[in-house]
Formats: sequence, C-alpha cells, structure tokens
Amino acid sequence: MKKLILAATFASLVFASCTPASPTSTLTAPRVSTEAKDIESPAFGKAEAKVEVKIFSDYQCPACQRFHSLIEPKLRSEYADAGKISLVYKNYPLPQHQNAEGDAVAGMCALSMGKYLEFSEGMYALEGTKTNADVTDAERIEVAKAAGIADLAEFGKCLSENWYLSRISKDRAEGDRLGLDHTPSAYFNDQIVDFKSVEEFFAILDASLSAAK
Repeated sequence: MKKLILAATFASLVFASCTPASPTSTLTAPRVSTEAKDIESPAFGKAEAKVEVKIFSDYQCPACQRFHSLIEPKLRSEYADAGKISLVYKNYPLPQHQNAEGDAVAGMCALSMGKYLEFSEGMYALEGTKTNADVTDAERIEVAKAAGIADLAEFGKCLSENWYLSRISKDRAEGDRLGLDHTPSAYFNDQIVDFKSVEEFFAILDASLSAAK
C-alpha cells in the first residue's frame, strides 16, 4: 500500500503558519546540553495503524497554538484514542523564537515523567499569553507543577541541563528531510496534502483511512 504524507499548509488567516527566519534575521542562541540523554518521541494511538500522523510544532508559534486548540482534541479523542491512527508529536522550534527550544526541552522532560499532554496543554496556554515575551524556566516549572509532575527538582535539573536536545535535533533533521518549511506541519505517511480548514483536515484524514483499509 502506498503511504500517504500530509504536510499541512495553512493558507487562511486562522491557520497562518510560522516560517523560519531568513538568514539575515536575528536568531536565538542554541542551547547546549550538559547531560545528553535521548527519549522516543511522544506517541499515542495504535502503533501498528496503517495511517501514521506526525505533528511538527513549536509551542511559541501562534499557528501551532491554534492547531492545538482547534484540531488536536478531536484528533486524539476520535482517532488516536479510538485506535484508528498512530499519532506522533515532533519538535520543530523555529530559530527566531527565543522560547521555543527551551519549551521543547521542557516538553520532553514532561514526557519522561509521564505528563507530556498535560504539560503541553499548559505550555501552549502560557505561550498564548506571552505575545513573544520571554518565558523563564521558573515559569516552565510552574506549568509542570500544574500538570501534575511531582518531582519538580528533577524536572528543573532536566531543564537546566537540557537533557533532551538530541531528541529535538533528530526531530528537526527529520522535518528538514521531509521538506518542512513552516509550523505547524502534519504528515500522513508519504504523500503531501494541503488543507485550509479544520473540516478539510479531517476530510483528508477520513479519506486516507478509507484508502488504507
């Protein structure tokens, strides 16, 4: 069976995407890991499903925040949790977003402590109030606390030592290999599809599932 890839391109104002900065733009300094560790990407649903959905995102990206609120709840509850798809989250922090890489590290720290979805909910909400103002590790720790992470000292150490930068680098490399040029981007296996609305996203997904039977 031919694989299907969905590369989400948001053309409308509601889904206006975030694109990487030009080479002449001011970019944030990359983080350095002082205790390198790795972790598998957060995955939900049925691992052996015929349709794999990958979501590449950046917590600081306003379009990713809208995708998270408008599409992800249904995508998880009606498709991943129902065992129809394999849903995998990938990090693609854009270099011009000063918070994005630290947010991504924090998300992986939360994953290692079993609270990825809860933390992501809080992280998107926090970034939505910031309008590109700086986010501190202290604020990320507060999000972790609200998400139910018990060992905040360990979470803080994970943040300060940037444990999971290798996972983020692998995600970026995968996105680059797939030709990713904006966030959010969603992929269904191996065939690029564009969509312009929530309804079109799920119509394409339903058609892909029907074709995969």
